[in-house]
Amino acid sequence: INAEPRSQLVIDINSLVVAPYASAFVELNDSAASVEQRALHPAGAAVSPCANQTSDQWYFADGFSAESSDFRLILTNPYLSPAIVNIEVATKNGERTPTNLQGFVVPAESIRVLNIPESGFRDEEILAISVVASSGRIVAAKDQHYLGAGRLGHVLTLGSPSTSDQWWFADGEKGAGISETYMIFNPTDQDVLADVVILGLDPTAASIQPTTLTIPAHDVVPFDVSAIVGLPDGPHGGAVSGQAGAQLVVERVLTKPAGSSVATTVVLGAQRGFQSMRWSVPTSTTIAIEDVLTILNTSPND
Repeated sequence: INAEPRSQLVIDINSLVVAPYASAFVELNDSAASVEQRALHPAGAAVSPCANQTSDQWYFADGFSAESSDFRLILTNPYLSPAIVNIEVATKNGERTPTNLQGFVVPAESIRVLNIPESGFRDEEILAISVVASSGRIVAAKDQHYLGAGRLGHVLTLGSPSTSDQWWFADGEKGAGISETYMIFNPTDQDVLADVVILGLDPTAASIQPTTLTIPAHDVVPFDVSAIVGLPDGPHGGAVSGQAGAQLVVERVLTKPAGSSVATTVVLGAQRGFQSMRWSVPTSTTIAIEDVLTILNTSPND
């Protein structure tokens, strides 16, 4: 398929295969491009960047199965040999390593979908997951359909293929009926300290001091951005940093009014090294957030 210069090419996966879930591999022969996935669902459209490499580890700071919400892990192995993964789950009651999720085999050139509630994690409002391959490399994503307990909507997005000591969020919002939470996951064996800094505020109108949190080993800590004292209504950005190079994974959960209901979106922060002088946005969405670009300056200069 030819993609014309400075153009957008849309591929309908449903026209290529009939299956509840499918994975796709896009290979470019003589150029570079950015690729996003758009999933249309009755509960809302989900847009997510695609992965440009496989990994032997994937992390999800936010998972949710409360009030029968659907939560599934999608594991794809594009290679000619099987991959073997071990999955650990952190909940509000501590870390668990179910035997049925240890030594899980993802056959060669295949996709496997794990129903997390049916794996022993029903009615959980806090679920952070580590997927670590003892053999092979994979791509891992999550499919979430929120059905209550403060969340409604649909999310389909990749996990993080690595940890980082720094996570950036270009946007966030405070206002009537809006809740915003950073889910801060520490998949390491040591307790760490994390600093939360709110960015993008008018310095003449607000001065918000950083918040320092203790994130226990193999645990996830929710931080309610909406509850920060003195945070004004309106948009803002944010950053979460692990002290002394501590490695973390951070996702932001934002729920806001949408007509007579609400809609929940979840995004993975941009980790250290992902700041760039150039960005490409292949697609957009028209769910309960404004269809805009938000630009956060992470440098010390205008």
